[in-house]
Amino acid sequence: MNTEAEMLSLVASLAKAKSEQNIAEALEVYHPEAVMEAPGLGGLAKGHNEINQQLRVFFRLLPDYRVELQTHAFNGEIMLATGKVIASLNVLEKEGPSIVVPAFFEFHFLDQKISREVFHLDAGILSRKSGVKIEDLFKAMASYVRDLSAASASRSGA
Repeated sequence: MNTEAEMLSLVASLAKAKSEQNIAEALEVYHPEAVMEAPGLGGLAKGHNEINQQLRVFFRLLPDYRVELQTHAFNGEIMLATGKVIASLNVLEKEGPSIVVPAFFEFHFLDQKISREVFHLDAGILSRKSGVKIEDLFKAMASYVRDLSAASASRSGA
């Protein structure tokens, strides 16, 4: 069982790693079988390999991503938090203005690691504040996923 201080420390480490776009450091905080979900962006990743891929797409979409946690609450092995994301949306290689968007997080813990993260970031607010059509946001994400898949396939010789 993690203490509240331990859970908060893990989440703070994850926020720091993500704000620095340090995927290797972020993966150290996740349980090997962790689930990372971003319902507003259509993201679901299970395990380190998929989380690595999802973070690569996410950081291409939001190249200067930073997160600031503002409030948090605990219930057993669950931590809920609110905060804000500060980032510029990169849609089809056109970077928009830096914006601030509210976010809500749900974290679950197992074996002194984060075993589940549900990251609620509203794609509609993100698009509207960036001056981008939501359809273009999802097209860009799909394109970045394809690019990543093609790069992985060429590295593996497929």
